[in-house]
Amino acid sequence: MGYISAKRSLAWMYLDGIGVPVDAERGLGLLSAAAQQGHERATTDITFLYTKGIGTEKNASRAVAMLDDLVRKGSADGMRTLARYYLRDGDKTQRKTALDLLEKAVALGDGNAMRTLADVYVAGRETKRDFAKAESLLDQAIAQDTLAAYRSKALLLLKMPDPRYDQAMYWMKEAASRGSARAMADVGAMYEQGKGVPVDESEARIWYGKSAELGDSSGARHFGQSLYMGTGGPRDVENGVKWLEKSAAAGETDAMRVLAYQRISRSCGPLL
Repeated sequence: MGYISAKRSLAWMYLDGIGVPVDAERGLGLLSAAAQQGHERATTDITFLYTKGIGTEKNASRAVAMLDDLVRKGSADGMRTLARYYLRDGDKTQRKTALDLLEKAVALGDGNAMRTLADVYVAGRETKRDFAKAESLLDQAIAQDTLAAYRSKALLLLKMPDPRYDQAMYWMKEAASRGSARAMADVGAMYEQGKGVPVDESEARIWYGKSAELGDSSGARHFGQSLYMGTGGPRDVENGVKWLEKSAAAGETDAMRVLAYQRISRSCGPLL
């Protein structure tokens, strides 16, 4: 199974352009080979590519059929992935089905399903908001060392009617220490805003830099802006623009706005 898992890892290197030029078709081919050898996660990865039209033509119906097949076989991965698709793109009836699928995956012990269902309870769109149920599910997922659950717990604590900032920072740092680039950006934001810790723009900039280096678009935007504005350290316009451009290329609209302002200022000079 290790060799098959390596195919999946290599596939995502081609899909994300990590160490190699982006080649979505080759990535899809490697995932297909792993899926044919029985790798469930490779199969759910393929369904994601079909729903987005990456490396192939967009084909949501084929993706759903593949996930339905996994669900019939009792796959928690299939249940969770189909539930996420229905929550994102399904109608009202399908969203109810999504909750049932998540409950089944949770009963099978799937930590990522626990985290997803907890996020549903926090959002309060598909079901009544319930912070207690969400926290219980996240604690179960954390007991399994489910990476995404650490950041979700921090966000839950921040969204409570009486936010627990110090506890949120603890869990956000736990997520960051386990390699979550988005959590690193969040830690930076909490230092910048003084949530759970004293305001420290220098420390914020350090965390934004860590996040940016790992490829997080939010981290890149904050890091680029801190360099460009000279917040938390010396001003570095050239590198600030570089990181802002990386963030903008990933779709961060705030980075696009900063770049637009920078270009207007450069072409027009100071505005009176």
